[in-house]
Amino acid sequence: MKMKLLGGAAALAALVMSGAAGADDDKVSYAELTNCAAFVLLEAQVYDSDSGTAEDKAKAETYYQQAASLTVAAALLNDKDSKAVTEEVKQLNSKMINSLSQDGAAEKLIKDNAELCNALGQAAHEALNDKK
Repeated sequence: MKMKLLGGAAALAALVMSGAAGADDDKVSYAELTNCAAFVLLEAQVYDSDSGTAEDKAKAETYYQQAASLTVAAALLNDKDSKAVTEEVKQLNSKMINSLSQDGAAEKLIKDNAELCNALGQAAHEALNDKK
């Protein structure tokens, strides 16, 4: 299992180093990976409500998987403890949730994060699951 994850991390590293993930510079940073993991986790939480439809539940599951993949990628690509990275992502996610009470915060969060984070989430999930 660890070998598969390392192979997936290498694929993700190649992807983000080439700029194919949509970043403006050559490499996606640890901060970007953890921020995106927190943002994608927030998207999952939005879709994962008791009143949600089956389609919403499926979207939530996809986002949960992508957030987990971004967290694993952040840990592997930066040689960090996965539990520590997970805690950092949870803290960032909490800060995002708490910020939503401010006027215009949701719109700004989406504008600042949706495009890059969704692309990175999909790329991380595909790389770590050997999907082409």
